[in-house]
Amino acid sequence: MRCLRLLVLLLILATPALSLGAQEAFKREETIFAPRAGRFAVRLPSNWQRIIRPREGADSMTLEPDSKRAALVLFFYPQPKEGLPNDEAIEKLARTLAQPFLASMVEQTPSFTRLESAAGKAVQTTLTDKKLVGVAKPKPGEYLYLTHGVLVLGDRVVMFGILHNERDGAEWKQAQRIVAEGLARK
Repeated sequence: MRCLRLLVLLLILATPALSLGAQEAFKREETIFAPRAGRFAVRLPSNWQRIIRPREGADSMTLEPDSKRAALVLFFYPQPKEGLPNDEAIEKLARTLAQPFLASMVEQTPSFTRLESAAGKAVQTTLTDKKLVGVAKPKPGEYLYLTHGVLVLGDRVVMFGILHNERDGAEWKQAQRIVAEGLARK
């Protein structure tokens, strides 16, 4: 009984520290100048960095954690000619941008949910790669899931893709937090 009380006391004392660890402060900031959309700041946890790939367009940025078990791809767009999308139009835009992925995904009619974001309105869906279903351990650079979404950031639009192998893994949660709290116009 004494051990149980001690364990409960330790859990109570450790709870704030555990929650702070899960919400690690952003340690670094990367800046991207997207020729069509302007300058953006992306705040990152200490274990994430920008990856430069030779064929990557100037209006996009790819980030990954040190573990390399996930990747976050951001595409920056100018304000649409029709103006900023409302809630219904954001989801329609996200569906349109998801069309090229659907042929290789299990989900043919994705269901979008709202992403709580301090930066702006956002929707997202998680899609499953058909060819990796049942694969116990995908090869490096292969990802079972793609969380695809659209964020309205001020007067700009950001399409994001989180590539990951664990549906609610730590890297996925960090990428979600980067999208929800770490993006800003400069």
